[in-house]
Amino acid sequence: MTSPVSFLGAKIVRRIDKKDKAGLNALNDETLKMQKPYQEGLNLPKCKIKSIPGSYIVEYKLKGDPADFDQNPLTEKHLDNLFNNLFILDRNQIYHSNLSKDNVLFDNDDKGSVQLNSLSYADNYKLTNNKQFSFFDKEENERSFFPSNADSFEWMNFCQYVDNIESYRNKYFAIEDYLSAKSSYHRKRAMFLERSGFDKDDKALRSEIIKEEVFKNPSNSLIRYTNDKFRIYNKRLQADNNYNNDENPIVRFASILDLFYSAKELIDLKQKALNNQNSTKDIMEKEYYKYELEIVNSTLQTVLEEAFKKADANFKGENYTSIGGLYLGNSYDNKLFVELFDEIEAEEDDIEKGEKIYDIITYYNNLIEDWDFVNNSHYKKAYQKHNIKTPNSAIVRMPALSGHWVSRIAYRQI
Repeated sequence: MTSPVSFLGAKIVRRIDKKDKAGLNALNDETLKMQKPYQEGLNLPKCKIKSIPGSYIVEYKLKGDPADFDQNPLTEKHLDNLFNNLFILDRNQIYHSNLSKDNVLFDNDDKGSVQLNSLSYADNYKLTNNKQFSFFDKEENERSFFPSNADSFEWMNFCQYVDNIESYRNKYFAIEDYLSAKSSYHRKRAMFLERSGFDKDDKALRSEIIKEEVFKNPSNSLIRYTNDKFRIYNKRLQADNNYNNDENPIVRFASILDLFYSAKELIDLKQKALNNQNSTKDIMEKEYYKYELEIVNSTLQTVLEEAFKKADANFKGENYTSIGGLYLGNSYDNKLFVELFDEIEAEEDDIEKGEKIYDIITYYNNLIEDWDFVNNSHYKKAYQKHNIKTPNSAIVRMPALSGHWVSRIAYRQI
């Protein structure tokens, strides 16, 4: 079997059992996947494979450190090299789904070298749902937005870098420098798409042209908007990290609230994008915000789906198996949660949707306040029996559909 990855100084080491066909196939696939990008200049960790009795030892030699404004600030050379690496992945249709701070390393040498790590997370997006297709097949994809590794970097990494900067002035200039450097990245992507047969009216190509132009000299309003977006991204990122907390169940429960708060703030961000679109006199910027509204709406849906999936798992003992699983409430509590979420999904008006998100935050928070390890055992028994008895019910205060408070019965076997 494949061992967990261990960190030894400037190395990453993992062991693969020689009988582990899946692990060996994954390593071989990773090697083949990266061969062409490496030849094109992608900066990867040097890899050494040693054969020992029964296993292969895989060592990756790392160079650089995660970005940190105080300890390892990003320079112009860093950004240029970063976007060059990400573009190499883009044009090879390889999407790295985990460009977190530990997987993008910035060296403080004169070249501003950037190294991408953990390539096991890199997927060729020609393969989706086990079906072979290409983004460049117009019939299959209707040529929507071209998948971007820079977006993944912002979602998993740069948002945290910016949010950890204490001074707003420094945040502002960090974002300005980032967007300015990113302009050339979008120019390369636009040229690549055009050579690949895209029309200038195709959304994929047009959006790259727009971003190249508006990022060259980003306006004050665009920088402020981007700062708000990165702050929300970082809140979602921290919620994801807290959900994986294996020591404190309350921290894990509370991460769900942060995900729903992130969703609510994304609704506010949509309104800011709309306001900026209406107020700017720059035609290119108007079109940029048109695309942003579509992207933010898609991001909102992603965050809501993530929040629901993780919140729902907390009712079903899927976490903390060492104590027999976590159970935030009984089956009826779970049912009410699902009903509240369905109301969010069905709501088309953003203001009403935001209020319904607040309703589910309040309800879920009440369940967290009522939870302890003793109740966890009771909820577990009730869930396993699928038998909820009315006589032992408890009153849980939760919002009505109108937004006004009422009391609903949440039947608990306690």
